[in-house]
Amino acid sequence: MGLFTLEEQEFRAVSKTTFVRESILERRDIQSALARNISHFVPDCMVIQEEFNNWEDSQRRIDLLCIDKNFNLVVIELKRDEQGAHMELQAVRYAAMVSQMTFHEAAECYQKYLDKEGVEKNAENEILNFCEREESEIADFNTQVRIVLISADFSKEITNTVLWLNNNGLNISCFRLSPYLHLDKLLVNFEQIIPLPEAKDFLVRQKRKEIEALKANEKSEKDYSKFVFKGATYNKRNLAFELMSDWISENEPENINSVVSIFGKDIHRSLIKSESDVSQSRRKRFHEASIELISGETVLITNQWSIGSIQRLITTFENLGYKITAQRPE
Repeated sequence: MGLFTLEEQEFRAVSKTTFVRESILERRDIQSALARNISHFVPDCMVIQEEFNNWEDSQRRIDLLCIDKNFNLVVIELKRDEQGAHMELQAVRYAAMVSQMTFHEAAECYQKYLDKEGVEKNAENEILNFCEREESEIADFNTQVRIVLISADFSKEITNTVLWLNNNGLNISCFRLSPYLHLDKLLVNFEQIIPLPEAKDFLVRQKRKEIEALKANEKSEKDYSKFVFKGATYNKRNLAFELMSDWISENEPENINSVVSIFGKDIHRSLIKSESDVSQSRRKRFHEASIELISGETVLITNQWSIGSIQRLITTFENLGYKITAQRPE
């Protein structure tokens, strides 16, 4: 297949070229352009570092290190040649190297990238917002490193290897960058060849089913701490709701800003939200019951709590004179 123009009821082939012939460099040109426009090519990914090499005893570098919407790291390996040059084996090695990276390590990496680019944003908040996750879900970060290979073409050995690795549990995608020359302009066709786009939805559903099964097996490892407040026993999420409801009932804050001024965002980045500001897709991350303030505004309390964030909330309430007793699971 190729690229054509349609002129005067006739298809005319556009001349194919190579990046080498057009003096296009891999890192300076292709990689930099991909990093700045990654959403056009791999829309569910966000670049957190270029030329990542934050490990000991190795001079190897990951072309682009990303995070995807599934809260996983993504290794993007890039080649401008026509064969791919063993890039799949190189990318698997890189994936293994970053497989133990924690959320906070990834955020630290991204913060350096933002600082270098002169972007004044908090890396942790940016990652959580992009992935639509809460602080309590940090433990779910990076459960499976994903690999994306981008090359001018792929040898049969590479495509066969990728298909075999995918059948054995890895998550590798291949994208072909095909350069064409037309009217003195370089055109680039970007297409996914593995997995075929037509099969993507099926594979996503299959992977989701596997993840749900894994989470079910890990359910026994979750934290089941209990807390006693005013004679009743609560888990983390219900304790937070009772504490906030009690405080709002006693203090009658005028609006949500009056609540935030007391509790701030250091306890939990989404502790309390105006109900009108919570989209339907994120509604399940808050308690079903809303709380009405004296102004008539209704607010929601998050139900996403880690042991660290609930402890910060408890400490705040204890400083306000509340008595909460922890009951650790046996």
